[in-house]
Amino acid sequence: MGLDKTLFRAAFAHAAEAMMLADDTGQLVEVNAAACALFGLTADALLACRVPELPLADGDGEQAWLAFLKRGMARGDVRIQRKDGTLRVVAHNAIANVAPGYHLSVMRDVTAERAGEEARKRLEAIVASTNDAIVGTDGQMRVTSWNRAAEVIFGYSAAEMLGQPVAVLIPQDRRGEFGPLHARVLRGGEMAPFECQRQRKDGTLVDVALSAAPIRDAAGNLIGTAAILRDISEAKQLRTQLMTADRLATTGTLAAGIAHEINNPLTGVVAHLETAKWLLSELPSQRGLDELQTSIDDAALAANQVRQISRDLKVFSRPDAEHHQLERVEDVLDSALRMMWNEVRYKACVIKHYGESRPVEANQTRLGQVFVNLLLNAAHAIAPGNLDTNHVTLVTRDAGASVVIEVTDTGCGMDAATLSQVFEPFFSTKGPEKGSGIGLTISRDIVRALGGELTAESAPGRGSTFRVTLPAAAATVPQIVGREWRRRVLIIDDEPMLARALAQLLGRTHDVTALSDPEAALQLLLDGTEFDCILTDQLMPRLSGLALYQRLEALRPHLARRVVFLSGDVTSDEALAIRDATGAPCLEKPVTAATLRLTVQAVLDGGAAA
Repeated sequence: MGLDKTLFRAAFAHAAEAMMLADDTGQLVEVNAAACALFGLTADALLACRVPELPLADGDGEQAWLAFLKRGMARGDVRIQRKDGTLRVVAHNAIANVAPGYHLSVMRDVTAERAGEEARKRLEAIVASTNDAIVGTDGQMRVTSWNRAAEVIFGYSAAEMLGQPVAVLIPQDRRGEFGPLHARVLRGGEMAPFECQRQRKDGTLVDVALSAAPIRDAAGNLIGTAAILRDISEAKQLRTQLMTADRLATTGTLAAGIAHEINNPLTGVVAHLETAKWLLSELPSQRGLDELQTSIDDAALAANQVRQISRDLKVFSRPDAEHHQLERVEDVLDSALRMMWNEVRYKACVIKHYGESRPVEANQTRLGQVFVNLLLNAAHAIAPGNLDTNHVTLVTRDAGASVVIEVTDTGCGMDAATLSQVFEPFFSTKGPEKGSGIGLTISRDIVRALGGELTAESAPGRGSTFRVTLPAAAATVPQIVGREWRRRVLIIDDEPMLARALAQLLGRTHDVTALSDPEAALQLLLDGTEFDCILTDQLMPRLSGLALYQRLEALRPHLARRVVFLSGDVTSDEALAIRDATGAPCLEKPVTAATLRLTVQAVLDGGAAA
């Protein structure tokens, strides 16, 4: 063979790697013990084989042999199947013509090595793709590894962080806590997950759940730490919001109970006041009795107002939220406004444009929740301080087969990006003290469950409009005779005695409020108090009846349609001009009880309610 056979055989026989020598036909002529062990065959069995016939798991042996002879060498990993059926990965290095006509193959079992490499690759892929930041540090607390999630959460690239102190992530006032924790992990302990805050590149804080474990080298020596940090900002916000929602639910239950308890004594108060009013009306008219009558009227009015508030509160918080009936959207909207009045009244003037809309089939509690949320959002969008220019406008109207309700504010408005997310769960531009971010989401779901749609329009600095569109019901709402909100009468006359006298004429059949200060009366109306009929003198010193009407026409037009003028001369040019301009009835003083009652009843029966 032209080789020092003694030297060759010694190196060949004792090599740790598997060695095989083949001739030009591929027939094996020499194999060492490592080759026999690798294939799990005896030397005789292996020498009976040609190289192309070796039990390779992949590829065409003959083609591979010819390609090797042509190139003069071959290198790479191959898989062989041992006699016992197991597969081994082998690093193969073959050289042609180590002696004329003879070719050498050297193979090394790398199965475990390649498996370790694959495991490392899989681990690297997991580390790279996880949403948790995985940060490695050495014994000096310098960053040694920084995955993609760490870049996203903290804003630093790997190039910026590798080799840097990990303390840059810790808020200044918390750095004293970190050293002992890191030292504990370096001593071999583990850090169970706990919540803390870390600092981003831009200086903002992020809530994270942090856990850590020691890193050891191949010899088992502690060389650093590995920390896993999970961004829990959204989860923490959700937890806080759910806790807030739970408190609100408890508050609602409590409010319903309070409303129920209030109604018990109120029932007795109202009943006794009505009896006292009836008894007093039978007695001779005297100054003291008149004053007592006025006091009782006021007490009855206050009791009825509390009763209405109690009713609104009970309706809003009652649990039978799946019962549907015919509802006038104006009634539900007014009920929501009464509950939200304290939020609105100091920020904006409420303007109502109520059309003669058809009823809808809905649940009063659920629909009221929608309107409460919309009114609350409108109030939160308006900065306090300018009642003259800040408005919340409520509109109802029929639109084909639907009823449309609009709540428009003159607040800050929203840009396109905010508007596109306004119905997303937990999205909010307000602080946590002003809402959970789920009110509009819930409102949209309620409206959709009723077969309708809730949409929004807005622009920065131009306010927002939220529009509820609901299917109109085919039936009409039955009118309930004697329903208290249809029997409230306001009398305005700068002569107190006359105002009280008119109140006495109507007090047997209606709940009457008599005021001698027209400006106070106007403020009461603009503050959202509802009346079914408004009797006002035409000529009053600080605010005329016409001026009051015009303010109502601009700001609460449905109330303007309920106005009846009182005048000393209904045929005067001024009185005729007012009647032509407003279309409102005008009664001439002194008015008889019969005429007064018939006129008021005509207003009540003429669809004046919004």
